Amino acid sequence: MWRSRPAPLNTPTRTTRYDATPAARTLVVTANATLLDDLLRLAAAASVEVEVAAHAQAAARSWQRAPQGVVGADLLDAVITTAPRRRSGVLVAHSTTPGADVEPSLWRRAVEVGAEHVVSLPQGETWLVARLAEGASGARTLAPLLVFMGGRGGAGTSTVAASVALRAARSMGPAALIDLDPWGGGLDLMLGIEESNGLRWPELSQTVGRVAPEALIEALPRVEQLSVLSWDRGAVVDLPPTAVSSVLDGALRGFELVVADLARTPCDAGAEALRRASALVVVVPREIRAVAATQRLLRAMSGHSAPVWLVTRGPGHSGLDAIEVASALELELIADLRHDPRIAAAVERAEPLVDRGPLAHVADAVLAMLQASERAA
Repeated sequence: MWRSRPAPLNTPTRTTRYDATPAARTLVVTANATLLDDLLRLAAAASVEVEVAAHAQAAARSWQRAPQGVVGADLLDAVITTAPRRRSGVLVAHSTTPGADVEPSLWRRAVEVGAEHVVSLPQGETWLVARLAEGASGARTLAPLLVFMGGRGGAGTSTVAASVALRAARSMGPAALIDLDPWGGGLDLMLGIEESNGLRWPELSQTVGRVAPEALIEALPRVEQLSVLSWDRGAVVDLPPTAVSSVLDGALRGFELVVADLARTPCDAGAEALRRASALVVVVPREIRAVAATQRLLRAMSGHSAPVWLVTRGPGHSGLDAIEVASALELELIADLRHDPRIAAAVERAEPLVDRGPLAHVADAVLAMLQASERAA
């Protein structure tokens, strides 16, 4: 047997660490003075502090940091256009005549921005006060999501992603590594926890709705402070975007950092992760064909809004250096992973080199870039 029977996704005993920073305020996005007055009044009734954004560009600066957000119907189209990555905890509010139904077009636009509910005022005032209070009590800033993808097959992306995740778990606190490549062999196998008890994707593939962060932490197999969601050794199952969305929501609320390893083949699961990504890290060997393959991949993924960072791997037979690869791809170079024969041997032993050597250098560079990006946001 590869592993023992998975544990049920039930009530956990571990507590989640919450961000008690008073600056974590509910984001209110509207330019409608009447709607704003109503929302401020209701927020005060819920004892919730707010940050007001009168245009979509202002909202983008706090979109990921705010524990929850209320978008006025008047700025919904602008938020969809400029937005930010999709996130949980978003509501759409509008003023309407008592008893009137919500227009289908408003619902469709709300779904585009990832909203969980459309609330009509004044009918929904009592509900909104309760929801605002619930969202603010114990609200924590969502963790960043780093998405990794190889510019071509065999680039070593999974090794880099696992090393970054493990390094983060040791330096930042509890982290999650999510395997979205069903053909990759399993990140649990790479980390030596394939026999560990816990859930894999087949048990979570039909998940819908809200997943409690604490339940996710308790249900997944772990190595040190790194929780890993990977695949079992059975047949590959389809991952609906709804399942990926629910799991990512729980992970982003429960961990300090979430790392996702994507397959190169376009799929709905990968697209869902990219929509929420803080950054996409592309790992590219320093070879001409790898550069050409990466250019094609990036053209196919041009719809997402996350910044793209480059990690090169060498040396390659083409004689390209890291700067030449970055210039050809027009990407920001974060690090170059130099050849080290110990890496392949360590991976075979399920012992990624994260304490020293080239992988540690690359992991530190990626995490430093992430921290700088978060500070600048």
